[in-house]
Amino acid sequence: MWIWTFFKQINDTYGHLFGDHVLRETANIFKDVLPSDTIISRFGGDEFILFFPNISRIDLIQKLNLLMQHIHNVEMLNDTDNLTCSMGICFVPENTASYTYDQLMENADWALYQAKDNRRDTYIFCDDMNRYQELRNADSSNKNKIDARYFQNYPIATAFEVMETCLSVEEGISMLLKIIGMRFHLDRISIIDMN
Repeated sequence: MWIWTFFKQINDTYGHLFGDHVLRETANIFKDVLPSDTIISRFGGDEFILFFPNISRIDLIQKLNLLMQHIHNVEMLNDTDNLTCSMGICFVPENTASYTYDQLMENADWALYQAKDNRRDTYIFCDDMNRYQELRNADSSNKNKIDARYFQNYPIATAFEVMETCLSVEEGISMLLKIIGMRFHLDRISIIDMN
């Protein structure tokens, strides 16, 4: 699971000393709420990776809800603010084979971006272990290989970048339609009007 908090905003608003306090509180919440065999890593300033080696889906959902409640209860210096978090989860059922650590991380990362795009302060699951491999292999024969980051960026940002890098509008539209189709699992896209 990949967790993202608005930690930079806390440092910018309240200062680094209070940011350190919130970081310690978050660590205590992880310790109190999560199973003892959970592997916890701070990936960046406001990103954490949690790995649950042995947990059922229902127990995981209960832990996620409890974790969010505790994070919301962290006392801030201003009564109008509260700590929030967005989570991306990749759940692999017991006895599932043929997946890599990269697939787990990419799926959790994709789900995190979906949570942040949706409304933040929520969690999203992505359990399709073949998701990124399919996306990477889908257009391998085409001279315009599709960069995997296009499937993680915001759709509008992706559209601008694709249109800037293509040699013609037609090439850009074609590539953008492929990306949208693969990203949102669409079988057919019809262009109604380009004027």
